[in-house]
Amino acid sequence: MIEMPPLQYAEVNGIRMGFYEAGPKSDKPPLVLCHGWPEIAFSWRHQIKALSDAGIPAGVMFAPAIPALNDGEMEAVLRAATEMGAKTAGYVLLRLPLEIKDLFREWLDTNVPDRARHVMSLVRQMRGGKDYDSQWHTRMRGTGPYAEMMARRFHMAVKRLGLNQPSRPLDVAKFRRPPRPGDQLALF
Repeated sequence: MIEMPPLQYAEVNGIRMGFYEAGPKSDKPPLVLCHGWPEIAFSWRHQIKALSDAGIPAGVMFAPAIPALNDGEMEAVLRAATEMGAKTAGYVLLRLPLEIKDLFREWLDTNVPDRARHVMSLVRQMRGGKDYDSQWHTRMRGTGPYAEMMARRFHMAVKRLGLNQPSRPLDVAKFRRPPRPGDQLALF
């Protein structure tokens, strides 16, 4: 089971933000990845379990998959999600559009200088020699030998764990259209 680090807080521009710190300890600036709602990072596995226990199909997304940095954790994340009841899984390769590529390179140079060149070399190998490729069919998965190896690892783990199997259609009979603004809500 994947253990979560302790929740910490920082005040940023007058806003109290919760965060989790992972990776090697350093006095260097961190790379901050923000995605989803604040509670997702801690409770995703509980949400997956609750949805699965209620018969609602749930899945997990391993993203961003960063070669030679976190891609080695992919199978463990998929295993943990499966143990909690996930039925589907996906992954997205690290995307570095516009100014993000410079921020990411700076973070690598500061926090993992011994691996920075190797990580960016693999990223470029997976992006046709560039830091980023915005092409519709390749931007999420990349191309080339390392991207193919990552895809094979993902698909082997999915198969081994029994994820992404055909399933019966979701029963939507109990879903109701939300009320329109100004409508009276029912109490019962």
